[in-house]
Amino acid sequence: MVGLAADTKPSHAGLVGWRFVESDTGNIYYHNGTSWSLILGAAKAETFFSKTIDSASNTLIGVLQSPFVTSYQRQGFASVAANPANGLNGCLNGWPTGGTLSTVNDGSEGWVVNFNSSTSGAIIGYLSNSSFQLTSQRNLNTYLKVKAQVSATASMRLYIGFSSNNTLPASDTVLGSAEHGCIMGFSTTTANFSVFNNDATAAMVTTSMGVAKDTNWHTYEMAMTASGNIVCKLDGANTVTVSSRLPGNTTNLFGNVVLELAAASSTNLEIKGIMFRADK
Repeated sequence: MVGLAADTKPSHAGLVGWRFVESDTGNIYYHNGTSWSLILGAAKAETFFSKTIDSASNTLIGVLQSPFVTSYQRQGFASVAANPANGLNGCLNGWPTGGTLSTVNDGSEGWVVNFNSSTSGAIIGYLSNSSFQLTSQRNLNTYLKVKAQVSATASMRLYIGFSSNNTLPASDTVLGSAEHGCIMGFSTTTANFSVFNNDATAAMVTTSMGVAKDTNWHTYEMAMTASGNIVCKLDGANTVTVSSRLPGNTTNLFGNVVLELAAASSTNLEIKGIMFRADK
């Protein structure tokens, strides 16, 4: 029996042993004389044993792969290590840091990397600088996901994302009029978590994500589409799709996950994890 997922599957005792194939999903159902049960297909939860999967012939999302595969040739992640500076893996290895680093046990997240400073103008976290940068471009399907928490929002700036400036300014104007980029977070002048973007043609654009900035744990996610939009999400929702004033498709962009102190006060940026990937 063949039909669409939206079709009503007939059900009566005489259909025991019959199969129903959804031609649009590939899912296969079995009738036991009473009801239909999914037995095969993309929607079927399955556990595999003794399988050999060649990473060079498959795209494994969220798993570091050989740089010779056809996609995601640059991948990296940050985890919590005994020495926090050594918790960078893959292409993130060597990403410069700012602030005093330590490993702390957070009440809700367990062990996390903590960056601290008390100096006004300090930039703490993982940052690109004039010597070393996390580099990418929009046309490389660049993806960044970060889980982080700040200890304060007053007189602070949180910037997570990419700029054509290899050294972010200590400023509420994180993307100058002549700069390209897309950054999530907040500045001292924004009440909400926001997205900042620019294409070097005018002043940067600021779009609210509709959530007041706070000191809670949040997940920040940015996905760039080759020659297309940039989708930014806060906690898997609160989505802002940047479809205009986009950074140049082949412009070099440099990554940052930082907190800037606009006042002298002991402040922490805590990071649970980071995932980055790009086609090349």
